[in-house]
This record gives sequence, C-alpha cells and structure tokens, in this order.
Amino acid sequence: MSTSPQQQQVVTNKDSNTNVITDYLQAMQTETNPSATYTNLTKWILTKLSRFHKDKPFTSYKRNDIIAFLNSFRKSDDQDPMHKWVGTYNLHLICVTRFFKWLYHPDISPGNRPKPEVVENIPQIKRKE
Repeated sequence: MSTSPQQQQVVTNKDSNTNVITDYLQAMQTETNPSATYTNLTKWILTKLSRFHKDKPFTSYKRNDIIAFLNSFRKSDDQDPMHKWVGTYNLHLICVTRFFKWLYHPDISPGNRPKPEVVENIPQIKRKE
C-alpha cells in the first residue's frame, strides 16, 4: 500500500513536531528541572496544539494559528457561568508562549528570551468574578 505525497507530508510533519516537542522537553528539563506533572502537561498541550493544526510544522505557525487554538477554549456564559475556561485559556497561553520563546531563541537563557511575533501581544484574560 503506497501513501500519497500529501499523506507523507502529514506523517513527516507529525514526526517533525514530535521531535521538536521532545527536544523542548529535554531542554526544559536541563534549564528548569520541572516536575513530572508539569512536563506531562506541557507535552499534552503542545501535542494538542499540533493536532489542532493538523500537524503543521511549528515553525510555520502564524499569530492567527495560536489565537485560533486559544479561542477554541472559549465558552459562552450559558456553558460556563463561572468562566472556568479562562484558566484553561491562560494555562495554554503560558505553555505555548514559553515553547515558542524556546523554539525561536534556544541559545538564550529562559529568563532573557524575547517573545517571537507568533505569540506577541496575546494577553492573558481576567476572570469576570
């Protein structure tokens, strides 16, 4: 059974994103020594981001891609009257921002990495209550 070039591209992109996530987790382990829970959470969020955009290479993401992913967590007041989605949105924003800072500036220490354009000016949201 042969695969089409489009299917091969998806497989290649998925493998590429998996490798990038693995590299990031290793760098994060060396730089900050996070807990296993935080490492697993980061892996889960970045995998969700990759799948949301059908395994598009992370280096091809635009600001609108990140915003679309984050907006997928928004809920109406009827669905979520306590606005708990805001915490989920903010957690994902923090994780994704840290990842893209590393992706674009891996040789700079974590505290000094500038925000790349892809995640710049995406503010956290305050809960309404």
